[in-house]
Amino acid sequence: MKKIKSKSLLVFIVLCLLLTGLFHAAAAPSQAEDNLNTEMADEQDGDSQVDSESLKKDIPIEPQEPAYCPHYWTYTSLGFNHKKTCVNCGKEEFQQHTKVYISQGAHYHSERCKYCSFSLLTAHIGSGMYINDGNSGHHLNCGKCGAPCATKKHDIMYMSNGSNRHTQKCITCNYSRTESHTFGPWIPGGISHEKRCSSCNELQIQSHSLKYYNAGPDYHLKECSICNYSGKEKHIGDGRITGTDPNRIQHCKHCKTLMHVPCSHSGGYTLKNTDAGHYKVCNICSKSYDSESHNYKYVTNGAENHKQICSVCNYEKGTEPHSFRYKEDGSAGHYKYCTTCGRRESTQSHTLVNGKCSVCGYNDCQHSNVVYRQTIGNTSAIDHLGICNDCGKQFTERHFFGNTNRCIKCNWRPDGIDGGNKGQ
Repeated sequence: MKKIKSKSLLVFIVLCLLLTGLFHAAAAPSQAEDNLNTEMADEQDGDSQVDSESLKKDIPIEPQEPAYCPHYWTYTSLGFNHKKTCVNCGKEEFQQHTKVYISQGAHYHSERCKYCSFSLLTAHIGSGMYINDGNSGHHLNCGKCGAPCATKKHDIMYMSNGSNRHTQKCITCNYSRTESHTFGPWIPGGISHEKRCSSCNELQIQSHSLKYYNAGPDYHLKECSICNYSGKEKHIGDGRITGTDPNRIQHCKHCKTLMHVPCSHSGGYTLKNTDAGHYKVCNICSKSYDSESHNYKYVTNGAENHKQICSVCNYEKGTEPHSFRYKEDGSAGHYKYCTTCGRRESTQSHTLVNGKCSVCGYNDCQHSNVVYRQTIGNTSAIDHLGICNDCGKQFTERHFFGNTNRCIKCNWRPDGIDGGNKGQ
């Protein structure tokens, strides 16, 4: 009976070898098959010789271990790797985990080994480009398990498309959406009001839509019907004047209030003055206008004084003494004049001392007694100095050589040889 079981076991092993075939070709499978065939032949010969007597003796037959093991592995996790053990031959090997990643929600995934019981929960790792999720935002996919992660709101940049709409664009993903401006309230200004879009900062400016209300004979109020602007200003005539001075009238072009038109002062005026200035008084309405300061000029006020008079209204200011100076009037004499008002006295004869007037400085000398001297340093090739011995006047003039190589007046020579008469 045990021989039959042994035979069945051998048949099973042969079938396994045929099924696993080339699993370990390097282990010389042909030799193993020859051994198995030999054993099977021996077993068949032995079976034919077995008689009923030997079966009755029930002699145990030890099973033979095959030369090749197909290895049926069991796996045991050791943390960051695992051990595999063959259930047939007991062989052991150590391997790294063969991991698969399974999402466990928005933030984590589990790392699991496909052979052993190893499992570890780790955070998603986003990779690649951000993916548009519509209006809600964008996300990355986990580089391990592929699940969506790193979900964020869009990084929006607004660009105006004109007066009515703007475009939202995400600078991270390809999200884009066009929408109407979100304007705030109108903000009043001096002559207009403005409003801005709270998203893209688009500015709209619009003139006030004003309504006017009379506020008395000189002013009216103005209010904008769009913003809360209000103000007060003087009436502005419409230019359609009727009547004659001083009773001319027109209407305000905004609030239509009847306005008195100021006198045109076309009927002449009377000029009046004060210490500060002068002004005109209208002969029709008796109102003053065109006030201005005096425009003074100096005029003589006799032999000793002059005074200031306004050139417009003849208003006079106090007198001042003349500021006289003497000026020569040729050989005839000299006269004195005021440097402020220009008054000129009559010409008087010179008072000559050695040919020179002691009052105005006029020089009547004929300079007939002149000494000529070379210029200091004896270096001038152009001029020499002349000194009048009568009046003391000094003057310069050009050298005069004649037909010689030295000046016939100062004795200067161009070659630098001292000729005398050096300047002192």
